[in-house]
Amino acid sequence: MKMFDIHSHILPGVDDGAADEAEAVAMAEMAAADGITHMIATPHTGDSRFDTASQPVLERVASLNRTLRRRSIGVEVLPGQEVRAGRRTLEDAAAGRLLTLGGSRYLLLELPSSMDERTAIELLHELRMVHMLPVIAHPERHKRLATDPEALQRLVEAGALAQVNAASLLGDNGRAIRRAVRAFVRRGLVHAVASDTHNTQRRPPGLAAAYNELAMLGGGALVRTLRDNARRIAHDLPVVQVAPAGPRLGWLSRRLSRRV
Repeated sequence: MKMFDIHSHILPGVDDGAADEAEAVAMAEMAAADGITHMIATPHTGDSRFDTASQPVLERVASLNRTLRRRSIGVEVLPGQEVRAGRRTLEDAAAGRLLTLGGSRYLLLELPSSMDERTAIELLHELRMVHMLPVIAHPERHKRLATDPEALQRLVEAGALAQVNAASLLGDNGRAIRRAVRAFVRRGLVHAVASDTHNTQRRPPGLAAAYNELAMLGGGALVRTLRDNARRIAHDLPVVQVAPAGPRLGWLSRRLSRRV
């Protein structure tokens, strides 16, 4: 089964991801060794530090794919962006200035902690009105959402999907963030897992270990659903909604949480 990584910073020299082509190639090699076959490049845009326009992304994706094919590395890179939600987001979306995930209807959206819930829900609604389906990037790293799963529940009910990071599942971002991810899983609020890889050292690509962790938490069916959802997002297909995990997961999660 092909493995899709829908959130990565593999494009060289555009944001805080790969520094150059050599590092991008090394990241692709690591991803291939982990079983990843497709990576969506999602450089930051609308960010105060990085505001990567769509055309350079398309050009660099094409260039990187040529290099990977020449080196026989079995990873295909697809275009996308990680869009920082703000005053320009809806205007840019309506004008076609934003890249969705692999050319689908799905838009990777990073919510700033300063954005209140009402404004976020209004933005989600307006994006859907212009035929975009928002995928909230790493809600476990959002200060409000990490401590209030019901707030994420309301955003999902308003039409959003949620993508969590592999590193968060594995505890690499701290115990509090790991607990937040588990709470989201218990409530059925996680629709996809991605690496959010930035480099080969501190934030390397990799999903297999995160899926193994999910298998311990929710079983093989959950893993198959989330893996397939990543593929569905890239191919512009409807995702499969995840049911709340129920008492068994709560018991197992509490047991596992005592080990971290």
